[in-house]
Amino acid sequence: MRSSGELVAIESEERRAAQITELCERTRVSCARVVVADAAEIELGSGYDRILLDPPCTDLGALASRPDARWRKRGADRRRLATLQRRILVRAARALRPGGKLVYSTCTISALENEGVAAAALEHAPELEADDLGALHPRLASRRERRFLQLLPERDRTTGFFAARFRRAG
Repeated sequence: MRSSGELVAIESEERRAAQITELCERTRVSCARVVVADAAEIELGSGYDRILLDPPCTDLGALASRPDARWRKRGADRRRLATLQRRILVRAARALRPGGKLVYSTCTISALENEGVAAAALEHAPELEADDLGALHPRLASRRERRFLQLLPERDRTTGFFAARFRRAG
């Protein structure tokens, strides 16, 4: 962005917001504004060119680095988080300008939080169209929905990540 335009970071935890602010200052990013708020509740406005959505998730793709977490995860967590993720994703989609792009990314391997949330967003935000990332990166295409990407720890030697990219029609 070369310090032009505006980069808005929304973070619900004050400690993490302070870390983002410090990182921006250290790297001389002067066009960033860090907002401490709940992304599911804040009025985002409209006209955004690009949105990167990294919502709270179960982190099931990061179990290799935090094996103790597997004992704290429950099915109810996935359902609760998937509902929250859908709300945030639909709100973010409505904040895009026509032609704007939104990347939805998680560090989980949960289909409910990944392909399920992406499909629900397409249903609840008809202005969205999914880009075919799987055609660009066939080796990383999700087995459940080829338009999306799913990195797997055992195959890709990384944390399990999911990514879907949407465009707002119009």
